[in-house]
Order: sequence, then structure tokens, then C-alpha cells
Amino acid sequence: WGPMLAAIRHAMCSPSPPAPHTHTPHRMHAVCRAGFGGAGCVRCAAGFYSAGGAELDPSPTCTECPAGLTTLSVGATSLESCTGEAAV
Repeated sequence: WGPMLAAIRHAMCSPSPPAPHTHTPHRMHAVCRAGFGGAGCVRCAAGFYSAGGAELDPSPTCTECPAGLTTLSVGATSLESCTGEAAV
């Protein structure tokens, strides 16, 4: 069942690239990829970032950039993405 279950999970949970989350064979929950956050692993909006999920926090929230800073686009992956320039 292992390979079949993996194929079913992949088909049900992997939208076209870049997929917002990944699955591991031994866990049933999604883990958000970098640039995505929240229960549905949605892409972080401009002005927010997310390094992605981990086993202890599979669906992190997108973190807002510090006051006066924003990101140049949606889906930022780190604090270093926050700049003083306007978002596109």
C-alpha cells in the first residue's frame, strides 16, 4: 500500500508547481513550503514571509515584515526579503 498511498496523497495534495506543501510517507498532515503559511498553506502576501513548515509546526503563519519594510513580491521566504522598497 505504501507506493499507492503516496501516489494518492501526491495526486490529491500537490497542485502544479510550486506546490505550497509537501507530504512525508509517515505523516498525514501537510507541511507548508517556504513562502507559504496558514492552515491551507497559502502564499504569503506582500509584506509577509515564511521560512516554511517543520515537523513541530507544519503550517506556520506568514510573519509580517518589521514596520516600514515590505517584500518585493508575494511568497517571500525570509526576513532578509523585507526591504524598504515598495512591493510589486
